[in-house]
Formats: sequence, structure tokens, C-alpha cells
Amino acid sequence: MTDRGMVIVGAGHAGVSAALALRASGWRHTITLLETQDVLPYERPPLSKSVLTGDRIIEDYRLFMPGKMEELAIVFRRNAHVAAIDLGERNLVLSDGQTLAYERLLLAPGAIARTLPIPGSDSRGVLTLRNAADAAQLRERIRIGSGSRLAIIGGGLIGLEVAASARALGCEVTVIEVGRRIMMRTLREEMARRVQSCHEQAGVEFCLGSRIVSIVGDNEVRGVELDDGTLVRSNTVLVCVGASPRVELAKEAGLAIDNGIAVDRHLRTSDPFIYAAGDACAFEWEGGPRTRLECWKTANDQGKTAGRNMLGISEAYLPEPWLWSDQYDKSIQVAGYPDRSRHDVDRFCQDESHLIFHLGEHGEVVGFSGFGSQRQVGHGVKVARLLMQHGVRPSPVDLGDASLDLRSLLGSVAA
Repeated sequence: MTDRGMVIVGAGHAGVSAALALRASGWRHTITLLETQDVLPYERPPLSKSVLTGDRIIEDYRLFMPGKMEELAIVFRRNAHVAAIDLGERNLVLSDGQTLAYERLLLAPGAIARTLPIPGSDSRGVLTLRNAADAAQLRERIRIGSGSRLAIIGGGLIGLEVAASARALGCEVTVIEVGRRIMMRTLREEMARRVQSCHEQAGVEFCLGSRIVSIVGDNEVRGVELDDGTLVRSNTVLVCVGASPRVELAKEAGLAIDNGIAVDRHLRTSDPFIYAAGDACAFEWEGGPRTRLECWKTANDQGKTAGRNMLGISEAYLPEPWLWSDQYDKSIQVAGYPDRSRHDVDRFCQDESHLIFHLGEHGEVVGFSGFGSQRQVGHGVKVARLLMQHGVRPSPVDLGDASLDLRSLLGSVAA
């Protein structure tokens, strides 16, 4: 008889959390976790920070403690590439010709970094950052010596985290952004200006509202040419212009695709035996249109929900977006849905931290943004998430009063 276990494609946060949820929910048969890289499962967020600076190594961020996979009887297969899914037979066909039968299948392949279709984009020294190998390559290039110069294309979170890490290594950094300001999709303008000012004080240069004509250099990068004729000199270029979901495998199998691998509220694809989670997953939910969220918390939460639902629990996934970024000695955190705000309340703390509570139509907190000290921003996001979860409608005056303890706004809700 064919051993049909639970099979998970992708050993990132979504895949690992699903495997753990399967075991915790009572699945006692085979769990197979497939990874295309030749590494043990690891956390991705440190790649642009402590791993890049060399303060920590990737082994410090393993998603399983040594011996834990063996203890949980999770079969981990590295360098495993899936060539096709046979929906009728419920088999995976691997690139080496092997087949793997599944009872339920979770697709958590993640996303791939977007590149730029411009002259010179294939030159040596033009990099992206999505995995541990990328981080190692980037680190070696920005540590070449005192003459190391890095051009970062894209003024989003990853690009700015790399900018801070590169400056810590003594590398000269220029951030090039096609928009009129950095972090257009993440932060309100005045907060984004404060983030930019922090980087400028650390020596980072910015070229805003700049379109890239080409990457200059024969075999090695020498710079980035802008549409106004400016040449941003650099010997390494990092492209940080977003990511595209890995949908090829699902698409070739005939699964529905809609801005990612389309799933319902239970994270089930158009095939009842297959689920999807993480960066490649585009999910339905009652609060809005089909959505795809790229952050580790979303991947982790979706993995847990998918793992339980693979056992027939039918639990609806309820998104709780929350992202953060550490840059220099400052923290950026965003929670909820700031874009749904009807009214913003600013809170300026004594240590110059800036918190924003985003309020909805009826005065409810729908989102939070913060930039400043880890203490103030961390406390602010904790309170904001509790306010959102419990539907508390605090006084805008009290929210903006930095002399008032935020915990007093929670009422009977414990902070």
C-alpha cells in the first residue's frame, strides 16, 4: 500500500510552521519537508541585518533546534526540486525522477526577487537578496575594502536594512528610488522623512525620483546611469524592487492563479488535496479582495492554519499583518491596515520616537506605524494590536498625549 504522508514544498517559515502544527494537531504518520537549497531551514529576516554584517551566522537562526526534526520524525530533504504535480494520482514528481505520494500537499515555495530589464543588469556584481547564499555573496563584495561602494535600487525595507548594515561595515552607500520618496507603500510621508534623515546622518546618499537607464560596466559593475545623466559610481549593485510569487509549479499543475497561488479562507487551493501558504499564497478573506502579504509573521501564521486544515479542521485564516525592521539603533514597526485609516493620531515621545495610530470610520484602531526606540515602538505596537483585537475605541486626544500611559487606554484588556 502506498504511504501517503503529508508533504510540504518549501522549508521557510510557512513550511516549518505547518510541519510543527501537523505534529501538534495529532498527525502521527509521515511528514516530508522539501527544500531546494542545500541548507537546513533558517530564518530569513536576519539576512539583511546581523548575518550580512557578520555579527551572527546563519546557523544561529535555524528554525529547528539540533535534533528537533529527528525527535518529531520530520523527513527533511534538501536539494529537492519538484518537477511536476500529478493531481489525479496525488504524486509529486521530483527532478531526479522519483515520485512522492501525498495525502495532503502544502505549497510554500515563497517568492523570487524581481530583476531589472535594463542594459547591464547581468553584469558581475549585480545582486538580489532572497536567501543565505545571496547574503554571503553580498557580504563578500561590500567587504572588499575601503573603496567598496554599493548602489541599492529600491527604497523599501530590505534596501534600507542593507544600507544600514553596509554602513556598519564601512561601505559607501547610495539608495536609488524611482518614487519621490522612500517607503512609499509602508510609511506616511513625515515618518519616511525621519527614516531617511536617520540614514543620511549615517552617511547614506539618496537619489529620489530617479529612473535607471543602465548599469555601467563591461564584466564588472562600475556604476548606475540615471535618466538625468548622473552616474552613481559603485562596484556592487543590489536590486531591491520587490518579489514575484513562485507559481510555476502550481500553474503547470492546473491550479488557479490570481496574484499568487489562489486559495480560499481555509488556505485550500482549487484542488481539495492541496493547500498553499506564505509569500506565494493569495488568500480570500471577508475584509477585502484576494490578498498576498509578504512578511514572516504572515507566513508563520498561514503555515500553522494550513497545517491544521490539512487534517480537516477547516479553520479560517484571519490575517494580522505586522512587520518590523531594525535600522541602526532604531525600530520601524507597522501593524494592521494603515491604508484604511480615516484619521491619523500622532504621538511624539520624549525620546523623539514617533508613533501613529490609524483610526477607522468609527474611531476604531485599524493600524499602527512607529519609528524610534525599540522600547517606545515595541510598547506602542503591543498596545495597538490589543486595541485592534478587542475593538477598543480610544480617545484620539488620549492617544496623542505622550504623558499618558498607553496601557490606560486598554480598559479591561490586559497589556
